[in-house]
Amino acid sequence: MNNRLKQIRKELDLSQDEFGKKIGMQSNSISTMESGVRPIVERTVIAVVKEFGVSRDWLETGDGEMFDQSDARITVVLEDILKGEDEVGKALLKTIATFSDEEWTLLRKMLDRLVKEYRG
Repeated sequence: MNNRLKQIRKELDLSQDEFGKKIGMQSNSISTMESGVRPIVERTVIAVVKEFGVSRDWLETGDGEMFDQSDARITVVLEDILKGEDEVGKALLKTIATFSDEEWTLLRKMLDRLVKEYRG
């Protein structure tokens, strides 16, 4: 599990200090867990899953996808945008929240087209 913890941190492009702060730990604690010197306790597993939207199953066993693709992950991202300094994200959410039915239909059509073009 220690290697997967490091993999998460690297995937998110966070230093040990930044990663630790987000889950209420010191960088030296993150370092000792990543190196296998210190075991990863339940409290840490819960914090990583909640804060970063990581799949608990993947973190513990390596099975499945690294990040949870459920609605819970969407909630975490939205909360981060609303409480953070991301003014563009906030403006986007506020705009989307006021969409009429016609605007939602248009947005869905545009997104469908983008996905089709992306997939080739």
